[in-house]
Amino acid sequence: MISYFIAYSFANETGFGFGNCQIDLQYPIRSQKDIVDVTDVLRPEVPGEPVILSFTRFEDEAGNRAAR
Repeated sequence: MISYFIAYSFANETGFGFGNCQIDLQYPIRSQKDIVDVTDVLRPEVPGEPVILSFTRFEDEAGNRAAR
């Protein structure tokens, strides 16, 4: 698993907001399609339409980047 910190904004009929979460993926984020896939995962969990603002890959326990 590859863990990412995801920062996002969202908007709905009453306004907007910001949030963040950790998402574990089987593959690295490498393209716009991957961002769309992560947005699809967030959509049911966020009280509006999410827009990913940034993401950061977490390091593994040894202080190294997770296996690519």
